[in-house]
Amino acid sequence: MNPDPSFDLNDPGLISVMDELPLWSAPFGMKLLEKIPMHRAMNVLDIGSGTGFPATELAMRLGPSSTVYTLDPWKAATDRIRLKIRQYGLNNLKLQIGVAEQMPFPGNFFHLIVSNNGLNNVSDLAASLKECKRVARNGAMLVFTMNTRDTMLEFYTILTGILQKRGMNTEIEKLKEHVLIKRPPREKVLSLLSDASITVKEMDDEAFVFRYADGTSMLHHGFIRLAFMQPWKELLPPEKSKEIFSEAEDIMNRIAEKEGEFRLTIPFTTFVCQM
Repeated sequence: MNPDPSFDLNDPGLISVMDELPLWSAPFGMKLLEKIPMHRAMNVLDIGSGTGFPATELAMRLGPSSTVYTLDPWKAATDRIRLKIRQYGLNNLKLQIGVAEQMPFPGNFFHLIVSNNGLNNVSDLAASLKECKRVARNGAMLVFTMNTRDTMLEFYTILTGILQKRGMNTEIEKLKEHVLIKRPPREKVLSLLSDASITVKEMDDEAFVFRYADGTSMLHHGFIRLAFMQPWKELLPPEKSKEIFSEAEDIMNRIAEKEGEFRLTIPFTTFVCQM
């Protein structure tokens, strides 16, 4: 093989794919890449591949002897991966629209399955893990990251306090249920893995921090608006949402004024499993 080293740095297509992944995904993703076995001649599945991480990176790192498959219901994001395939010449990356609960793959096919903070966003984790077991070869590895239920605890504590002060017990329960669904406790995840006959070999706990000048900047941050704001608003009565968020913003701003910044902590776990 004689790789072509040349890239046109003025090519708009190249420039458009050089943003490898959202900043939110990076801390999870770097840990994931530490744990993934880098072997030749593997069939690899990336669940919840989004705009292509870690699928595109794995296709390059594993080389042409391996084939990497994506799986995501997000068609527009998958179309962006097609652009990356063309730009980087990734003939060993195959794209599939679909969901983890009903995978469009044959049984006993994959040597490695990965997911970068994707399995905690499926509709049915139990069904998804059983599908992982079905499509995996005997002894295959499953490596995935999940942010835990204490994610952004600083903000959730403030929001819960506001709801308690207002006597909004129904909304407090909805908030707890929201966190439980999106970020199931470790005991639940371990139980579901066991039910799917998947053996946990290793678990690593880490955390990172998002730092903001104040609460106003946090609430207006692009990724907060993209991934979190709408679900938060749906937990509240529409007629009270604005004033509740305004109060939360004021509290966060006061914290930032006192402490010099407002911080959100994101704890997460990396699971290394065998099937």
